[in-house]
Amino acid sequence: MQELLADLLPYLAAFYLLELVANLGRHHLLLVAAFRRWRIEKAGLTLLSISPGAEVIATHELPLLLGAEGFWLPDASRPFSPRVPAPEDLEHIPFERLEGVCADRKKVLLGERLLFKAPTPASATAIARNLEALRRLPASERTAELKRLGQKSADLEALRRMRATQQAFAPWMRAAAWLLFAVCFALLPWQVYLAPRFRLDLARVLLDVLALLLLNALLAAVMLHKIGRRPGEIAGQLAMLLLLPFSALHPLLHVSRDLYLRFHWAALAAVLLPRAELRVIARQELRRLAACVERSAGTPLAQAWERERATWHDVLRQLEESLGPLLADPPPADPLAAAYCPLCSSSFREGARQCADCGVELRPVGSAAAAAKVR
Repeated sequence: MQELLADLLPYLAAFYLLELVANLGRHHLLLVAAFRRWRIEKAGLTLLSISPGAEVIATHELPLLLGAEGFWLPDASRPFSPRVPAPEDLEHIPFERLEGVCADRKKVLLGERLLFKAPTPASATAIARNLEALRRLPASERTAELKRLGQKSADLEALRRMRATQQAFAPWMRAAAWLLFAVCFALLPWQVYLAPRFRLDLARVLLDVLALLLLNALLAAVMLHKIGRRPGEIAGQLAMLLLLPFSALHPLLHVSRDLYLRFHWAALAAVLLPRAELRVIARQELRRLAACVERSAGTPLAQAWERERATWHDVLRQLEESLGPLLADPPPADPLAAAYCPLCSSSFREGARQCADCGVELRPVGSAAAAAKVR
């Protein structure tokens, strides 16, 4: 038994660490909670929290923009997308050409063509299902359905109720995960690799580990059932927690990942992030959406951008957050600043015309017209 554990424990540690590495695609977002403080991770390689109690929620910014006649999506062959895409940066696909849309793991496919990659397989399945449902609707009913979906995705009360249900179980799951972590990476190495005077019965320790695995799986199953997940989804989560012990060491990393797919990332940020951080994000996003609407003015694409902006307005309205302070000129970091970037709020001196990072035109400091234009 001791020799077997000596061989297995390094693999367990390696797989545990590998699960903490995430490579996010364009427009993908992860909300990561390390010791209950949330942060947003965007596209690129990132390392999640090493804590067994860490929680992750997958979402996305704009894999596509929905309209009454079709949808727009970024060019999948490009390595990156501009922060303020022009109409020519997006491809329009009418719903009439959408027959045969499906999900293949993280890929959303139209026949054999890759449309885009979703953050998770469950996310890809949900998006493909929603697109198919919209395709089947008569064109005259799609506008009302898009409005209903937007309101549903920004429903903060529904999100808070779901979070409250999960949080009733989360402390117990974290406690079980920390106990598993302590046994697997402290108690067992002490017994297996060192020469302690006090020897434990390793078979008994492994039975205790099995009991903790079963406890975590039971807690996850009851939680998912109360939230309203289907039996097949619950069975998939249980299989992962029971058959892959390194996954059970941080259960909320897996159980929470796809729980909130129906909510817009603005709603998730509103409920999870501190209000000060939310204001910064909301300010940048409202200005970005305003620039997108301006660039696509007079086209159906502008209406799709307006729906995104309406979702942010709905979230902020529910928070009773005034738009005025969010859209006002930021105080210049440099007293000699003559202009600022409407997206990142960086200050620039006289002569600068464009933000090198965001690729948008600068606006003069203290310009009331600029604030009104964003509004």
